[in-house]
Amino acid sequence: MDEMAEGSTFTDPLEADLTGEELHEYTAAIFEAFPDIRIDVKRVIASDEGVTAIECNYVGTHEGPLEGIPPTGNSVVVPSMTVIDVSADGITSWRDYWDQQTFTEQLGLEFPAIVPLVPKIVLRKVRRAVR
Repeated sequence: MDEMAEGSTFTDPLEADLTGEELHEYTAAIFEAFPDIRIDVKRVIASDEGVTAIECNYVGTHEGPLEGIPPTGNSVVVPSMTVIDVSADGITSWRDYWDQQTFTEQLGLEFPAIVPLVPKIVLRKVRRAVR
């Protein structure tokens, strides 16, 4: 997190514009959910304006809770695109775009299997909204 500039933001399909402590908590939750997570980089494209795009796969095993979803034990290989903006102060913006359909299918969370988990997921979202 030392690479992040003050006021920098992180966004992905699960969260938008996280900063500071929120980003730290979210990152910790991801590593709890996928303790073996790794990024398999396919291609990196960098511009002279401080923007880098990374085509990759996020790979890991769902071994901890995530967004109210209990561990499934399933492994995932999720196609992703990351866009990072960098200034002299460090990373100012990190945006992840990943295939939510593939992620959901690989975790075994498509309908009807997801139905019993809906109350837990909704409760977690409500708790976060009222913080």
